[in-house]
Amino acid sequence: MGRTCVVSACKSDTRKDQPGIKFFSFPKPWIDPERTKKWLDIIGRTDLSPEMVTRNMYICNRHFPGGLESYDWKKNPDLEPSPNLLVIEKKDNDSNMGVGDQNKEQIESMDKEQGITLISH
Repeated sequence: MGRTCVVSACKSDTRKDQPGIKFFSFPKPWIDPERTKKWLDIIGRTDLSPEMVTRNMYICNRHFPGGLESYDWKKNPDLEPSPNLLVIEKKDNDSNMGVGDQNKEQIESMDKEQGITLISH
């Protein structure tokens, strides 16, 4: 079974050839329910409650600032995904996704206004 990223818009998947992508364990609600809830809030997964988080849920390195000493939530009490990282999945033909030039301009405007970093993959 492959690992996929729990962030809705992210398509990171161990079954795809994606060099440099690493997966980190999501906080477990039976160990730290408050942190689990906080991470869900940060990544915008309002469709999930902490009770729905399983031991097989992961978040990829695209949603964390680089250069951290540890990406293990049990060892790094300050670790959390960055709310300012937004992943936009690019395809060969962006119009197939509904992300045409006009939408890109709106996203870039939002990026500048809200301090969001756009990452294309």
